[in-house]
Amino acid sequence: MCYQTNFNFIPVKILLLLFVTVLFSCSKNKIEVATETKYEISAKWEIAVKDRLKPTDGAIYNNEYLVFSEQDGKRIIKSYNLLNKKLLWEYDFTSLSSWGSKMDIYKQYLVFSHEGRQISAFDLNKKELINTITSDAYIYTPSTYYNDKVYFSFQDHYDTKATIKSMNMEDGIINEVYEWPFNKELFNRLTSPIVVKDINNNINFIMLLQLFNREKEENFYSETFLINVNEEGSLNWIDTLAASGRKIFFNKLPVLNNNNVIVNYSEILASYNVNTGSKNWTTMVPYSPYIELISKNNHIYGEFGPDRNYAKINGETGEIIWDIRIFLRQPTFKDFELFENHMVVVSNNMGSLNMFNNTSGKYVAVENRTESGIANPKFYAKDTLFITHQYNKIIGFKLNAVN
Repeated sequence: MCYQTNFNFIPVKILLLLFVTVLFSCSKNKIEVATETKYEISAKWEIAVKDRLKPTDGAIYNNEYLVFSEQDGKRIIKSYNLLNKKLLWEYDFTSLSSWGSKMDIYKQYLVFSHEGRQISAFDLNKKELINTITSDAYIYTPSTYYNDKVYFSFQDHYDTKATIKSMNMEDGIINEVYEWPFNKELFNRLTSPIVVKDINNNINFIMLLQLFNREKEENFYSETFLINVNEEGSLNWIDTLAASGRKIFFNKLPVLNNNNVIVNYSEILASYNVNTGSKNWTTMVPYSPYIELISKNNHIYGEFGPDRNYAKINGETGEIIWDIRIFLRQPTFKDFELFENHMVVVSNNMGSLNMFNNTSGKYVAVENRTESGIANPKFYAKDTLFITHQYNKIIGFKLNAVN
């Protein structure tokens, strides 16, 4: 059931809304190896580095590869020129409180968080820090971006105050965007917002909201909602996604697919119309509080669970086209790339390269894989290369099909 109202008038009894789970069968496929085509790593080159590179994701900006490095006890961002294979510039961010995590590139800006306590924005053209926001609160979900602003959700120590803030990328000005009303009986968490425009061209924010008690495991109860609010803080619509007695807290974001938003919590994957809040479909997926979603060509690709289940889902119907369980180790910083109808992923922070056929879901053999493991590779379209790193080198390589 979908409610359209103003958040100021939402009664506490919202937690008593009935939730009906529609079960869909989702059988596990054994890993099958695609026999028609193999791939091999070729045209490989390396850039040796003196300092220790961090086992986090790097990032590509124009013809540069950005990576975190440790140098004489200092925390450094380094940029390597992908054309001449030389160090281009470096920036010392030791004065900030901690190491950076996964790098995001938005236009000419680099954004990264620091162990869930800080958000920093860096202008890659000017080579200068725009601003850093520090808080005693926690950041549980990745940042989102819209119209030269970065949006993020801060959560206080006691889970009593969830606040959405934005940082203007040009001048570093920080504004509070939204806060869920305090209730002493219900603790709350919010994800960073997905920013959309409605049919009247007004900006709205779509977020996951979780309300829960603070009881022990046997008495714990939570309810998770998908909400849409406008810039004035009024609630456009809200729908119950899941009710649970398990302590499952979200740490990933919904994704947009055409005019719909795809959202996951626990075993549930659901699609909603972004303007009306009407539910298009619900599908049951392998259980996990951890999930990575990519929307492409009206299909949803998902990475589910500590066992690293992968699935391809029809974005229009919710039908699971294929799903596989491969039991890879869960990396702290992870992504997967979609390349020539294949999914490319590594098995750990510094792991082995794996490929899957996006049509069949079959495992694709990769020859000449790099020893000792690599960070998640990033696709460099200019030279159709993948760029990655180990602790002591930058690596570029091609993935070529072989008969």
